[in-house]
Amino acid sequence: MLSFSSLPMSAGAVAPQLVTTTTFNVGARLDQPVRITKTDRAFLLEDDEASGLIASEYLSHFGFEEVVWRRTLEDAEADLDDISNGRYGLVMLDVMLPDGTSIDLLRQLRSAAPHTPIGFYTAKCTLADRSYYSEVGCDFVFAKPLLIEDFLDVMKTLMGD
Repeated sequence: MLSFSSLPMSAGAVAPQLVTTTTFNVGARLDQPVRITKTDRAFLLEDDEASGLIASEYLSHFGFEEVVWRRTLEDAEADLDDISNGRYGLVMLDVMLPDGTSIDLLRQLRSAAPHTPIGFYTAKCTLADRSYYSEVGCDFVFAKPLLIEDFLDVMKTLMGD
């Protein structure tokens, strides 16, 4: 069982007061809720070492046996077919990457994999940003630094708990 004490915490991390993950309507873009599928794989696109380590550790502790971590849009191209074919139960994308933004990638994946939970893991998450992300097909948004409480809230929702 996942517990708060078993996961790494960012020292002194404080979430923005006006925007928390719980205010984002997880999976609201479809008539039926988006759910994590029965796959044991998660996909992470994140260029920052520390953020990537935290996210991959949380995903592993949550039960994903394999976390495929890519750092650029170019590197992620190798995985597009697997994501489109439902071989990942969850996709987390950083918005701002060294070789561009992942907004177009989200749109591409959304049309190819409409039932795969796809979300952003980003420092760019004002209320206006979150509204825009929802409009382009995002299922959830994690603010950086990633707080375990936000992570668990979203994962429980995506698991149907």
